[in-house]
Amino acid sequence: MMPKRARLLMMPLQIQRLRIQRSFKSVHLTTIIFLFAFYKIFGRNVDCVEQTSVDQTNTIPGEHETCAKSQTLIRDGESGEAVFPLTPHRALLGSIRTEVYYMLPSDLSDDLKGLVGKAAHAVLVHFHGCNHSGADMFLLPEDRRVAFSALKRGFAVLSISSANKSGRGCWSKSDDLPSLKSTFLEFRNLVGLAEEDAPAFGMGASSGGSFLFRGAVEEIGLRALASYVSLGPGVVAGGGNYVPTVFVYMPRDVRNEKVEKVRLSMTPAATEALAVAPSPFNASVCRSRIPEIAEICDGVVETLLHRTGLLSETYDLLRRPALADTEILSELFSQFSVEHSFSDSLPDRDFKGQSWAIAAVQEELAHAYARHEMSSEHIEEVLVFFEKHVQLSN
Repeated sequence: MMPKRARLLMMPLQIQRLRIQRSFKSVHLTTIIFLFAFYKIFGRNVDCVEQTSVDQTNTIPGEHETCAKSQTLIRDGESGEAVFPLTPHRALLGSIRTEVYYMLPSDLSDDLKGLVGKAAHAVLVHFHGCNHSGADMFLLPEDRRVAFSALKRGFAVLSISSANKSGRGCWSKSDDLPSLKSTFLEFRNLVGLAEEDAPAFGMGASSGGSFLFRGAVEEIGLRALASYVSLGPGVVAGGGNYVPTVFVYMPRDVRNEKVEKVRLSMTPAATEALAVAPSPFNASVCRSRIPEIAEICDGVVETLLHRTGLLSETYDLLRRPALADTEILSELFSQFSVEHSFSDSLPDRDFKGQSWAIAAVQEELAHAYARHEMSSEHIEEVLVFFEKHVQLSN
């Protein structure tokens, strides 16, 4: 045992060691606090890593606002602006007062690349799929990104509702074709776009894509087409009198070989095929594609991941989305005001009577699974295809 005198001599050294230990703990605690603060400031929105800057007019509200103002959320290696629901005009036109929704480039906000006041040099006529209406082109996430891209390139966008309001909303040659020409001519007069100044292009999804080939081209003089998740005429022996056509398809819908057979049957018309592959649905994608629900995107993804079994750990869809998957989200949506403040001329709910927020999630899930859904993925290529085959005025 150490003598008492020696222990007394050692006490200053022990006290010094104790002070060093306390000092080290203090430094360690300071470091932890610093790192935590650094994370809160710079790492708060981890989904925003490796993203590029965007126009601040398309900001995302809520806790991710800072990130959204300075960065674009990435999907499959391609950047894109967060597009909120648009505000189209509504009108009843033609011989049977067909419901239409439309926007002009001049309807865009003042800070979008100087397009306000610019006259449209083309018209994009859109035909929706079954269980949809003309309003969807401007309100659902994939559709409105298509409309937004077209508007920025100087296209007027006209989306027509089918006559079938009480059924599934599919297009019918007997019900819809007879009034199509009068509807379109009245639209041209309404917005002051003569055919010689603004050629028309057709775009349709599913039932709407098929309708393009069932008389719409001849009836309103469409110069080129984009058919989404629809092979339109199918394989026609001996071909036909077709205009330039681009097919945007999903391989889970139809095999590549069948697409190529249809293209061959349309010779000598110029055709192109663009495939949409499956992609993940994570919180970044949710905030980018559906910015109006950005505040609850984390909760949406967590619910789909842990309560429905729809998503894998890498956020890929394990199966085709079902209505029950989004019904489980109802409780989460009820705690957050996601209803849009639309003008009186726009429907409060979608064709099936659902909230637009639920409908938006359904569309993005179907798009991520890549089976029979509208897609904005190739819209720039589609618009370039149109412009390449028809000379447009500046």
